[in-house]
Amino acid sequence: MLACMTPPPLPDNSASSLSAKQRRGRVLLLLIFVAFILIDLGLVALTVSRKGLGAGFPSCVRVCVTIALMYAVWIGQRWACWLLVALMYAASLLTVVALISRPHPVLLAMLLVFVLTGTLIGFYSAISSFLELQRERRQAQRRMATYSSMRNTEANEAQ
Repeated sequence: MLACMTPPPLPDNSASSLSAKQRRGRVLLLLIFVAFILIDLGLVALTVSRKGLGAGFPSCVRVCVTIALMYAVWIGQRWACWLLVALMYAASLLTVVALISRPHPVLLAMLLVFVLTGTLIGFYSAISSFLELQRERRQAQRRMATYSSMRNTEANEAQ
């Protein structure tokens, strides 16, 4: 029965298949992720140098969870995108509280970074366009896997 079916088309995965808007979103998202990971790793190194190796373990776990969340955003998971946005805005609120109690230029810079990151990931159209493409690619791969599985089942039954 499936012998006459053609496999579903897979979207072109090459970088040239991205529109200029999607490329802009991809580059910006990658820059945000790299910057956050580098900052996180710097904070881990600072913690370990000040408090010893044992104090760095929770920070390493946080970095691993951050990388996992960023990967989920990168492949287009909506829940991960909105969780990251919510975490950025929650961090912004905590930073505002810290700024009120103890004003410092570093806290102000952190506040700007958190707000900007949450806003860009959640609402910038170029990033949204890139993430939509990522979701389409993932769905097409899932359809292809289902098709291949059905073809293998049919071939096994025919033998």
